[in-house]
Amino acid sequence: MILMNGEMNNQYKNILKATTLFGGVQGLNLVLNIVRTKLAALLLGPVGVGLNSIYNETRELMHTSTNVGMDKSGIPEIAAAYGRRTEEGGAERLANAVMLVRSWVALFVVAGMVLTLCLAPLLSRATFNDSDHTWGYMLLSPAVGLSSLVCGELAVLTGLHKLRKLAIVSVLHVVAGIVTTIPVYYLFGMDGVVPALVLLFVVQALIVVLFSYKEVRPHFCFSWDFLKGGSRMLKLGFTFVLAGVVVHATQLTIQSYLNSTGSLEVVGLFSSAHAFMMTYAGVVLASMSNDYFSRLASVFSNYAERLQTVRSQIDVVVPLCLPLSIGMMVLMPVLVPLLLSGKFVAMIPMSQVIMASLIYRGMHQPLAYMSLSAGDSKMFFVIETASSILLLPMVMVGYSQYGLIGIGWAIFLSNLLDLVFVTVCMKWRYDVLPSHRQLLQLGIYSLIVCAAYISTLLSEVEYWICGIGILVVSSVMVAKQVRDLIRKG
Repeated sequence: MILMNGEMNNQYKNILKATTLFGGVQGLNLVLNIVRTKLAALLLGPVGVGLNSIYNETRELMHTSTNVGMDKSGIPEIAAAYGRRTEEGGAERLANAVMLVRSWVALFVVAGMVLTLCLAPLLSRATFNDSDHTWGYMLLSPAVGLSSLVCGELAVLTGLHKLRKLAIVSVLHVVAGIVTTIPVYYLFGMDGVVPALVLLFVVQALIVVLFSYKEVRPHFCFSWDFLKGGSRMLKLGFTFVLAGVVVHATQLTIQSYLNSTGSLEVVGLFSSAHAFMMTYAGVVLASMSNDYFSRLASVFSNYAERLQTVRSQIDVVVPLCLPLSIGMMVLMPVLVPLLLSGKFVAMIPMSQVIMASLIYRGMHQPLAYMSLSAGDSKMFFVIETASSILLLPMVMVGYSQYGLIGIGWAIFLSNLLDLVFVTVCMKWRYDVLPSHRQLLQLGIYSLIVCAAYISTLLSEVEYWICGIGILVVSSVMVAKQVRDLIRKG
């Protein structure tokens, strides 16, 4: 029992360490991205920023289509081998797993470049309704291939549990975005948009390769007998592509509906509010894909360790979401004008409701990652599809009945129902549930968040007194809970 408590104690410390590490990195990256975005806007103007957005979105589309989700599907393969590295023949299995991922990624790099070159005339007509940008897309093709290389090597580092190196690479990539693109924009203006994108991914590829190749030397094998060992990865990867199509189609449908029944301004407010939630939730949830995913994949075959890993993650992440949720709700009137502009203040009530659902995302994510860690493509697709299908009608009804605040409540209820759905699925599929204590804790947190939201409806003085008071109390309470958790194990 003493040993077990010691192991739990260390696990909680490691989870908190990873969460704070990547949360801090996410915060730093957020600040750096704000600087880069503002400088790009000043140098390129609205037209240049729009041109950059079109080229970059097209690059992302081509990369996603030819990478087959390898940035996620390759992680379980490496993580499982890494978890058994101390067994007999473990080192060889790990080396082969890394070589398998890298060999497929190399093929995807070539496929992405060639396909972009071949489709350049079509892409130009589809995005700009002319052929004037064909050469631009042909020049962009190396960036598409290098995107796959970057994602593949990040998957290697993630599978090998190299958290500190992942954090360093993440920051260096954002710094590279400023150092490489801003001077090009300054010298060449809009003519430098494509060269800047290519240069950015050249530098990012060099950075990640410098770190990952030191961990495992690069080896490749392109014989079919070897490559067919990646069939499970490819199957999961294709599921990522299909799920991504459903998610993007849902978002596009929602935006089209809001544009037709409202205006482009409504679309902008909705998109900004949704981005706020995803961006700032990343401060707590960023460690999921970089640490938790690979840890869970490495122990998934052992039921006891699987259950312990999931519940330990919930124990740390959900409490940390509480003060973040309340803080974002209370400080939204300050953050929106500061980070965006005064033109976006209409999104504040909607954003406050959305941020109230962050605690549900905190419990949802550790459960949902089980399907990824298990390589269960069918369950992953069901979860992603159900979430999108649920959100679409709720947003439509919410906006038609209550306007922007109705969208906020639609997303809130969608996140809550997502949690219920994924909890039922994970119990049925993997026999894993949050503990009774964790469910009770979530209920208590819900009441605290409800009180914080009510404070946002009060007059200005009462708003700030009650809101800041609840934020301070919840922060102290969570700090004590996490401290006791680590001490007791």
